[in-house]
Amino acid sequence: MSRVEKTFSDRVYSVEWFRNGKPGALPVLRLKSNDVLELKFDLLEFESRDLRVRFEHYEPDWTLSNQPETFFMEGYPVQLIRVGQVSRALRPSYRSYSFRFPNPDLKFRISGNYLLTVEDGDTGLILFTKVFFVTENVGEVISSVEKRMSRDDRLRRRDYPVSRYLLPEDLENPQFNLKFFYVQNGFWGQAAEAEELDFSMEEEVQFEMRQEQPFVGDMEFLRLPLSDVTIQSAVFAEVEPADEPPKIALFDDVQGFSASLSQNSPSRMSKVRHHPDSRYAEVFFRFDPEAELPPDTNIFLTGGFSNWQIQERYRMEYDAGRDRWVGSAVMKEGEYAYKYVLVENGRMNDTALDDLFSRTQQEYHALVYFRDPDRFYHRLLQVHSFR
Repeated sequence: MSRVEKTFSDRVYSVEWFRNGKPGALPVLRLKSNDVLELKFDLLEFESRDLRVRFEHYEPDWTLSNQPETFFMEGYPVQLIRVGQVSRALRPSYRSYSFRFPNPDLKFRISGNYLLTVEDGDTGLILFTKVFFVTENVGEVISSVEKRMSRDDRLRRRDYPVSRYLLPEDLENPQFNLKFFYVQNGFWGQAAEAEELDFSMEEEVQFEMRQEQPFVGDMEFLRLPLSDVTIQSAVFAEVEPADEPPKIALFDDVQGFSASLSQNSPSRMSKVRHHPDSRYAEVFFRFDPEAELPPDTNIFLTGGFSNWQIQERYRMEYDAGRDRWVGSAVMKEGEYAYKYVLVENGRMNDTALDDLFSRTQQEYHALVYFRDPDRFYHRLLQVHSFR
């Protein structure tokens, strides 16, 4: 899913953004505003450790910009997170950490793409990275989505976002310095540049993807309510609450019959219950694909619990006795979106195992950049979300 965000430690769990106190919000700060992002996460260990946070500024294509730290931020370039809160839940023990910014010791000077890195304060080893954005919030984007059925043998729905950017007054040579990108479902590392541009109107620009580059309009996300890991639920086939951690076996997910998120639900939103009493459980998944696949097929489970990353610990294995693909994930109480993906020749296919005609609502984000002619970096003028 994300090619930019990465997790390097198997102790990291339940990573989630909050913006202005709201969970699941876009990781976007408005420059020179009172917006605050809060990063919450757990480390599955009892020992205390100090953590460091640092920041890097990136171009729209996620190549590192050439801007020094003193140009894009003010304050201390390395921030500290000290002594996480110990859980009150039974095993596994964990510590919860949080970090809020901007803060009195850290402010951002310029807009753009940013990468936050959390590392061990003693060893310097990177634990994980997360993407966020700083926008100038100038101009206005108006968008819609054209929906069409493809003519291939799978009859997938195709989405064609179309947008207009109403220009602010102070842009110099917009026809040469503006760039536009679309992101589907908040997978920021898979941003696609909109290359069909129309500058014929004096005060606006229309932009869209090329006709041969549509988005898959029925990308599927499955839903798992995990509000209490010790009580039987309609989606649990079996629960062992006395185990440490509790063990939960889910009913089979069957391609073509699994219930996806409703049309009114954000497409891939997960909500972790960040509370000292919240428990973790080992959740067992069973998947029955529509087609017969070779036992060495690379199927992975991914979702909000994995930060939407492909990780080896979430690889599915074929169980010949059950004729199912099986896997497990350690998950904190909350509500999760998840899915099964194929990895073929090192490339991820995130729709090959989806149900056709999925009811999941797709969400799109339009990002507008302007290349600063003096400092040679891309300002992020606007971020617009739509469906």
